[in-house]
Amino acid sequence: MKEPQDHRIRVAEGRRIETQENLLLSGLILGSEKPVKEISIEEIYTHAQTSRGTFYKYFAGTTDLFKALGLNVANQIVEFLSPIKPSFTDPAVAISSLTRLGIRLAVSIPMLGKLLLQTEWPNADKNTGILRDIEKDIKAGIKQGRFSDIPIDIGLGIVVGTTKAAIHSMLKNPPSKGYEDMVACQILIGLGVDAKSAKEISTMPLPKLPPLPTTGIIGKVLLMANLKRKS
Repeated sequence: MKEPQDHRIRVAEGRRIETQENLLLSGLILGSEKPVKEISIEEIYTHAQTSRGTFYKYFAGTTDLFKALGLNVANQIVEFLSPIKPSFTDPAVAISSLTRLGIRLAVSIPMLGKLLLQTEWPNADKNTGILRDIEKDIKAGIKQGRFSDIPIDIGLGIVVGTTKAAIHSMLKNPPSKGYEDMVACQILIGLGVDAKSAKEISTMPLPKLPPLPTTGIIGKVLLMANLKRKS
């Protein structure tokens, strides 16, 4: 009798996750079309083809949903990039490379890039994996004398603020090739790396990326994009 019961529990959990992801995905799609502050709960649950009651089982309101969405996407990006993280022993190379890769990912999937720009993430939650990694690299860079001895919050602001500005610019008016390299260079200079070294580091060959996610929110967005291109 235990196996059928366990099966029912797994099925119920799978449905719960699927329903929550559909609500998050609907918020993401709607958020790529207009400001998130203008999106109503009704629009989200209608787009997800569910009900108001179901929405409130998972989220207290639209602010709660978009905060969860930002965290969900952020942690999936961390998981996606984690296999290449150990290859960076120099904190300056780590910040430069991951910034360049992150910008490319956000711009190549505009729906995700627009979400990151509209939500308060990553400034609102310092427990996200990305911010922990950036903070760790900044501390290591300061300790090694690679970066200036600046407050960590200022360092985070330089990395996050500049990255967001770059994504916004690239989504609005796609610039010339190598723009993300120039962005990474300016971030390193802001952290205290000399201009010559910053330019060299920010143009280093990037490691080969692992396959893009096929599950979760990012996987669903990529599937939608592929279907759209084929239609």
